Amino acid sequence: MVENYNRLDKLINNAGIMFGPYSKKVDGFENQFGTNHLGHFALTGLLMPLLKKTEASRVVVLSSLAHTMGNLDLEDLNWEGRKYDNQKAYGDSKLACLYFTYELARRLNKEGDHPRITAAHPGWAATDLQRNSTLMSGMNKFFAQRVEMGVLPTLRAAFDENAKAVEFYGPSKLMNMRGYPLRTHRTNYPMMKPLPENYGNVQRK
Repeated sequence: MVENYNRLDKLINNAGIMFGPYSKKVDGFENQFGTNHLGHFALTGLLMPLLKKTEASRVVVLSSLAHTMGNLDLEDLNWEGRKYDNQKAYGDSKLACLYFTYELARRLNKEGDHPRITAAHPGWAATDLQRNSTLMSGMNKFFAQRVEMGVLPTLRAAFDENAKAVEFYGPSKLMNMRGYPLRTHRTNYPMMKPLPENYGNVQRK
């Protein structure tokens, strides 16, 4: 596929599932982690040659406010030794998306500033993503914003010429659930747990 093209300006990693029952993908990974993080990890790697060839290219990684629920257990990523919690597993997958953003940007920093890696979250948008949660689906009409608003943080992360690597964009109002996009508190970066020492088998300095 890559050999059929000579450039890739923007890659937006937007596939996602949320709060489904426990299941595994065909390669054995827990379904939410495999879909929300590993699929994007693999796709980005496959498309990296094109991204590196394209001046000012950019990768946008979609996370979620739910990343604050994440607490990656690198010894049990597939929830085989713990009672499954679909909400925490979703949080894990979205936390992994941010770790991926930071680590990829750190590695690429040695090679110049492209592709530039940014992150975004839609806040609470009225989509079918909440279909596995009766409570969240029911509360959509009270808290969710229109899809047209929910997509704006992603578009800003992808096209704002002033967006810098690893900046995280999300809605500006109602606890970052609604409103026009702005750079969030340098993402709740200070709120995140430190990157695990053995994440990606990288020797940390």
